[in-house]
This record gives sequence, structure tokens and C-alpha cells, in this order.
Amino acid sequence: MNLFFGVLSDGSKTFFLSAGISALVGYETVNGGEKRLFDGATLRNKDGFLYGGAVTLQAETYLTDRLVLLLYGRERCLWGGSTGRFHMQYGVGLKIMID
Repeated sequence: MNLFFGVLSDGSKTFFLSAGISALVGYETVNGGEKRLFDGATLRNKDGFLYGGAVTLQAETYLTDRLVLLLYGRERCLWGGSTGRFHMQYGVGLKIMID
């Protein structure tokens, strides 16, 4: 589930800044449920459910009428997993609009 809110936009509507929140639920499998790796090492982590949320900040700017540049940053907080709780993500993308 994602909820995004407009934070800022310019008068010509070519730049948008949005903030959002997300709820996350999933199931994590570590090494297909096997406790031993191929080299004989033993895993201590178990399969289990993940749950948490995320906060996102996203900027969009129109380069042309059909081309949009996207920049985003997201901080995820997950409990129940085998890795750390906090995960930072960021990205750059292009959106091409085709009629």
C-alpha cells in the first residue's frame, strides 16, 4: 500500500516534489530453507515473515512534453528479516509517455 502527497510544484507544472509512506509485508526465504552452504558453513538465520514501512521522497521534472526525469530516495524499516532493519534506496529514472 502506497500513499503519496504533493509537497511542492512550480507554477508551470513542470516540477513536482512528492512525499509518500508505504506499508510492507512479505516472507523471506534464506538459502531455500537449507541450513548448510556448499562450503560447509552453517546458517543461523531462518525463513520468516517481514513487516514494516517506508518513507519516500520523489522529484519529477519534465524535460520535454513526453520525457520526465525521476529522482527518488526511500528509507525502509523492516522487522523479522535476516538483514538489518533499515535500508536506504535511491534511484534515477526516465519516464517516456507514448500516445
